Amino acid sequence: MAIDEKSIKSTNVGGNSYYKNFVTIVYVYSPKIGWVVRHKVMENQHQSAIEVVEKLIKELSGTQVVITADALHCQKKLLL
Repeated sequence: MAIDEKSIKSTNVGGNSYYKNFVTIVYVYSPKIGWVVRHKVMENQHQSAIEVVEKLIKELSGTQVVITADALHCQKKLLL
């Protein structure tokens, strides 16, 4: 399974300021079957991608899968 996130175009609110808000879809993709098996929508000012990925991994717990993700998601607490 591959976990990734993509921002949705034209959802950026806040212009060029540091405190931008935009909508992102975080998804779990299965290359074996060619489908997105789980997804969550998030706004970056309300939660982080790391928190959403943790929830998605917990939803997949109990199944034996190999997960690939960006380096951002290589957190020690995810391995425990």
